Amino acid sequence: MTDTNTARITVANQKGGAGKTTDVIHTGGALSARGHDVLLVDIDYHGGLTCSLGYNDLYYDTDRTTLFDVLDFDQMESVNDIIVEHGEFDILPRVRNSRTTRTSRRCWKRQRAESD
Repeated sequence: MTDTNTARITVANQKGGAGKTTDVIHTGGALSARGHDVLLVDIDYHGGLTCSLGYNDLYYDTDRTTLFDVLDFDQMESVNDIIVEHGEFDILPRVRNSRTTRTSRRCWKRQRAESD
């Protein structure tokens, strides 16, 4: 049975620095403030949304089940286990894992600053 009251909004653009992450955070916050349940899904290769919301530890947790695992290995029943509750909305974070070879510069800089 499909919930006809569920809306899905996608923000996509290949150009970096276009403000996608900022737009998603503010739109999610605005919808939440208006009483909507909001789930933000970070599928950005660099985990921009995850790191911008301060979840660097989740981004670097390579033992964590990822959205890739849930979709690729038919583990849809475990999708609720990887959703993180945030103050305004829920987030399905991006996790850097063995299939990800490059490190997000933004997360790396924040992690480095926090350790200093």
